[in-house]
Amino acid sequence: MLSRLVLSGPCVAGAFAKSAFNAPRIHSQTLVVRQFGREARSGVSSRMGTRTRPSLKERLMAPAGPNAFSMGKGALAGGSALGLGALCFYGLGLGKGTSVLNNSMLWPQYVKERIHSTYLYFGGSLCITAITALAAFRSPAILNLVGRNGFLAMVLMMGAVVGSGAIAQSIPYTEGFGGKQLAWAAHCAILGAFIAPLCFVGGPILTRAALYSAGVVGGLSTVAVCAPSDKFLYMGGPLAIGLGVVFASSLASIWLPPTTALGAGLASMSLYGGLLLFSGFLLYDTQRIIRRAETHPMYAVQKFDPVNCAMSIYMDTLNIFIRIVSLLAGGVSRMSAGPYNYNYIFKYIIIGDMGVGKSCILHQFTEKKFMANCPHTIGVEFGTRIIEVAGQKIKLQIWDTAGQERFRAVTRSYYRGAAGALMVYDITRRSTYNHLSSWLTDTRNLTNPSTVIFLIGNKSDLESTREVTYEEAKQFADENGLMFVEASAMT
Repeated sequence: MLSRLVLSGPCVAGAFAKSAFNAPRIHSQTLVVRQFGREARSGVSSRMGTRTRPSLKERLMAPAGPNAFSMGKGALAGGSALGLGALCFYGLGLGKGTSVLNNSMLWPQYVKERIHSTYLYFGGSLCITAITALAAFRSPAILNLVGRNGFLAMVLMMGAVVGSGAIAQSIPYTEGFGGKQLAWAAHCAILGAFIAPLCFVGGPILTRAALYSAGVVGGLSTVAVCAPSDKFLYMGGPLAIGLGVVFASSLASIWLPPTTALGAGLASMSLYGGLLLFSGFLLYDTQRIIRRAETHPMYAVQKFDPVNCAMSIYMDTLNIFIRIVSLLAGGVSRMSAGPYNYNYIFKYIIIGDMGVGKSCILHQFTEKKFMANCPHTIGVEFGTRIIEVAGQKIKLQIWDTAGQERFRAVTRSYYRGAAGALMVYDITRRSTYNHLSSWLTDTRNLTNPSTVIFLIGNKSDLESTREVTYEEAKQFADENGLMFVEASAMT
């Protein structure tokens, strides 16, 4: 069960990765588009060599196509249909053998108490995790700690999660509140802090994800109860194999961006495959808990442990919830999305201090509208647009990152895989210009050497209150090898 803890980490870090594959709306070109187009044109021409058959590496690292997630969606749809069919089949009593529901009428009182205690701990685990996640999200220090980018930070967090779970499971169970319960609560609290960055997607999405997760868990639990008592106990071997595949895909997707064909396939396996896998684990663990409650000797030296039993279905539920959040976060703009009709895909990030107009630039570029009272970005915001260069349709993914210092550790994870970075400052606020060196250092440390960096002086319509001259900014851009332009998100 502990190996399942590790799988929640990569999925939390990539909670928004799926949204990179939603098709955009098509708008007319602007001045900013031509800046993008120059880079896009060079990217296209570099791929149009004289060879007619690309190598295996080129095919794997090529931009992700429109069908990157099609197989995952198909598998998920098939699994959903199978689950609904099983619910109807076993719910009508058409299965062979005695179901758990029928056996429950003959249970002695101690079996009922064991199952009742297990689900009380399960509910307590969810409550502790939710409260801790909310508290961690409101604490900049904790949020920066759990959101740190890099392999070492990830290993430390994984070690804390797996280690706390192992300690909680190794302590013998005693009734009341003792060392076992304390270790269990600490483990749930660590997991709550670990998934705190999920709060960036917003309350409405989290609420929907919680309701959908409750429906999935409730439906699968009903299937497990209505099915023959040992129907899903033989799934342990296949589930273990599937766990290894999803685990490897989740780890690999940390280093391979989902903008490539290989990265998209791995992300699809981790997201859709993980959702199906942990749904299967929930069926297996539910019947395993019931079997253990029925067969564990009443007067054994080692008592029945409801905490360990609850932790298994708790981890299944948590992994299901995380993946549903990822799916919903990727489907925010699905209603307004057009068809997949692009040839190449490029990712750009917008960085800079708070209040320089990054979100206004994003909305002007993707929606051709100016938002006078645009709220500050919390975490990241995402937009897309398709342009045409040399007869090729190029999809641009524009990631607007928060400028507040409290979010820097989290937003740094979105630099990976960027083809270009738009570094924005406000020409009427010198302090935003003075911080450019820090933003430039982050960009060069966290992106590829080939990433093109643009310096954009925003709010050029406010010439009367200018504090940074054009010549000064142009000199900074030339010294650091940046492309430079002044613009106005309003006009």
